[in-house]
Amino acid sequence: MDSTDEGSEHSSDSSASFWDTTELAANYGGLVAMATAIPVQPPACDLDKLTGLQWVQKVLQEPKRFKIHFRMYPDAFRQLHYLFVQYHGLQSTGELSSVEGLAMFLWAVGTRQCQTQIAERFNRGLGTVSDKFGEVLESVVSFADAILRPRDAHYTTVHERLGKYAPFFYGCIGALDGIHIRVCVDRKAHDDFTNRKGWTSQNVIAVCDFDMRFTFVGVGKAGAVHDMKVLRDAWTVPGFPHY
Repeated sequence: MDSTDEGSEHSSDSSASFWDTTELAANYGGLVAMATAIPVQPPACDLDKLTGLQWVQKVLQEPKRFKIHFRMYPDAFRQLHYLFVQYHGLQSTGELSSVEGLAMFLWAVGTRQCQTQIAERFNRGLGTVSDKFGEVLESVVSFADAILRPRDAHYTTVHERLGKYAPFFYGCIGALDGIHIRVCVDRKAHDDFTNRKGWTSQNVIAVCDFDMRFTFVGVGKAGAVHDMKVLRDAWTVPGFPHY
């Protein structure tokens, strides 16, 4: 009797242990299955199959990504495009739209891309890229001429911020400074554009008013040119702000 009871007890313990182990294995197996299951991914977008315009339109839907590629948010891009088309001569052609042309230009200057890379990304010929880049650049220059100027070219009034310093700062129209902007040049011009720190640049001068609006930007001087030479040459430019 005792042996039977003992056998039943062992049988019960064995059965309980079996089911506990089975439950543990099932739970563990479920966790492993969940951890190792391959999630269903949406169909990948093959960039090679997108035209340049399609790529731009796709990235326009993602503001942060658009800013990485084109150095501005989509709303600013749309406003800039509108201004260029309406007032600065940027037009679409049968081969390439103005939206793609502007995006091509901004992508190139914002991320330092060469024309070969532009042609590859936008799936365009080098001739088309060169021509459109030049057209957009003309619009940029026109835009710069329109906005890089003082509100009052003759400075007929004294800025309100100078009132408390009167009359010591009367005649002061703002502040100017210079900066070296990195450039890539061919070997023949390398020495001329190498600045005192050993890298190639343009020596650029900029003037702003008391509202922090740029009123003049002078570009084109090689990095080896002295700051005073840059300033003296800027004085001779008709658009340089002065009394």
